[in-house]
Amino acid sequence: ILQLVLAGLHACLSLITIFGGAGTAALIKAICFTAIALFGSLGIALVNYNYPDILVEGRQKRYFNILYLINFVLVAYLLGMTITDLRLYWPLFAFDFSFGQALMIFGGLITRTIIFVLQFVLLLGMFRLRRIIYHNYQRSLQELTTGGGQL
Repeated sequence: ILQLVLAGLHACLSLITIFGGAGTAALIKAICFTAIALFGSLGIALVNYNYPDILVEGRQKRYFNILYLINFVLVAYLLGMTITDLRLYWPLFAFDFSFGQALMIFGGLITRTIIFVLQFVLLLGMFRLRRIIYHNYQRSLQELTTGGGQL
């Protein structure tokens, strides 16, 4: 949920920047953070509607696979943004800022780093969730065919 909120915030900020006259970089950021937020919301939907044993199939499976691949590629983009921000802000680490000033200056770097770390966690978690749902579905199907339970 934290990643969903942070990615949504960055997507909104990028959209505001686009309307302020920024170029293509802001549009790319808006699209990327929107894809990250959509992937997070898809993860919540999978847990709510498909867990423990409702198979992901059809349009939902295709939507999941597309978003998974896009978000997998976005890990490299997030890493590039984090490294660029780190290089940009590195000289500022020598100054002595108050907590509020440091939060204002380094807030973007902190949130993008959190999103980067959470992106790895979410990708791994979604992969494991799909496997768990598939195995639970197979187990319940096996029990149904052997007469040992209800689906």
